[in-house]
Amino acid sequence: MRKYIFTAILLLVLLSLNAELIEGSPIRFNVLESHNYKLDLTLSTALNRLMIAAEFSIDRSQLATVDYYSFFLNNIATVDYVFLGDRLVRYQKATNLHPKHFVPELPVPELVDSCTVVSCYSFGTPLFKGLPDTVSVYVEYWLPLPDWQINDEGREYISFSTCDFWYPRNLYQPSELDIKLTTTIFHEIADMTDYTDRGYVRTIRKQYIDIPGISRELTIFKS
Repeated sequence: MRKYIFTAILLLVLLSLNAELIEGSPIRFNVLESHNYKLDLTLSTALNRLMIAAEFSIDRSQLATVDYYSFFLNNIATVDYVFLGDRLVRYQKATNLHPKHFVPELPVPELVDSCTVVSCYSFGTPLFKGLPDTVSVYVEYWLPLPDWQINDEGREYISFSTCDFWYPRNLYQPSELDIKLTTTIFHEIADMTDYTDRGYVRTIRKQYIDIPGISRELTIFKS
């Protein structure tokens, strides 16, 4: 997981973008989409965190002409960095949204409900000017671990559902998740593709297709 330690982090000031619920409002948003998401995860039971570096690419020439480009993340996420290409950028959390603020219209209206579990991270159009046609979006953040549960077989586990937006998922079409989890040899993932152990460190890989409207679980077990 990349780490960026320099004074430019001071630029990452959290702002509030208040989009009024007005029919015909000139403010328009577009959700950033990708067909593939690379998710580099680190599970720390000592810190009680799942640390995530999410990276995906977008085709800038295919972006709709709007005022803000956005992605959704669970509102318990703590975002440390957002990069567009090699640029560290500031974000705004948009509130008071309506599905019709989005182009195309948001297919999941509950995402902008006042009781929703997600936040809308938005970036002004000028931030994308001068970038190449293919832009890498890199987001580094962490989630507190949920309480460990016990299944019918007596195994302890935690799970993360795509419906809870633990990563900035594609809302409009299927996408492929390429997951790498770094943890200890005392953890494993349900239906994991492969893993390697080095000392007490375990690296697990898993791929699956995320389809909008269908919940997929990332389930982590204690061995």
